[in-house]
Amino acid sequence: MAHIDFIQDIHQKTKRDYLARVNAYPKALAAKRAKKFDFDYWDGDRKFGYGGYKYDGRWKILAKRLIKHYQLDATGWATPFLMVPEVVNIDPENLQKLLKAKVGDVVLNASSPLGVPFWNLITSVSEYARRERIAKGRPGAPCMKGYAKINTEFTKEPICVASYQYQKLKLSQLPESAKALRDQVLCKSCLCHDLAGCATRQLGIDRQAKPAICPGPNILNFSKVAKLEEMVGHIYGRLSLLTNVKRSHMFLNELKLHIDFLKDEIKKSAQGLAARSTKKLQFAKDNLYQGIEYYQKLARTHFTKQKNKFLHELNQLKDMLDHVVLDVV
Repeated sequence: MAHIDFIQDIHQKTKRDYLARVNAYPKALAAKRAKKFDFDYWDGDRKFGYGGYKYDGRWKILAKRLIKHYQLDATGWATPFLMVPEVVNIDPENLQKLLKAKVGDVVLNASSPLGVPFWNLITSVSEYARRERIAKGRPGAPCMKGYAKINTEFTKEPICVASYQYQKLKLSQLPESAKALRDQVLCKSCLCHDLAGCATRQLGIDRQAKPAICPGPNILNFSKVAKLEEMVGHIYGRLSLLTNVKRSHMFLNELKLHIDFLKDEIKKSAQGLAARSTKKLQFAKDNLYQGIEYYQKLARTHFTKQKNKFLHELNQLKDMLDHVVLDVV
């Protein structure tokens, strides 16, 4: 792809007096305070360390440029920081599960009791515990916090659809033959408790916690623990932490996610599960075709490296979309 500089003028906008920075406070004393790795280092003045986790809006201009140039809805960066124990609370067991994650381990599913599609690491301790409860004939989680108690299908007082109480009541209504419907009930996870599990287990608050982890699919491109300095260096292009250097372009990965989601919606509708109407599904399919056409034009006018590879993979995805049949009622 042709080189486009989005950053240089932003970087040069701030005038830095480097000598004043060095001489304003004795470096030896600053280093001595920083080596304590306490408040001054993490959240104190910048001369002692990181300067705290705060944002002054300086990168808003860059985000808007990226959104405008690539016609995106939004920008963000989060998932790879799960590999940086300095900035996230994650226990060693689940960190190892992330490091070993492979294709198929991070899926978009219906595990959220709020009914929102959720990226989920299916090898997490939480998922293992959920499957173990099902195998023992006692599906559903103990409702320890109750933040997701919103269902009144069976009770006057709201209960959570991930709870043992709800799943017992719901499953009693469904015949064993209604596998798809039963799976929709059984897949729910206790997120309001388990999502905090990595922190509560690591900090000794709850050593018995069964953490759930919700990384984006991009986590599969990283498979080693990094320091904060290294991850920042990766973001700014000073080094690369990628272990999957042959990964597809982010546009193609995003397109495939949309095609997979469309196929899943059609499958749910065919199984009698709640899904979008045929009209909405057709609209989504047409929109994906428009996206493919836009990507073809973008590659031909802006790409210089790996143009043929990009177009080849794009044609493969178009062929996949061609075979998506809207045979639902």
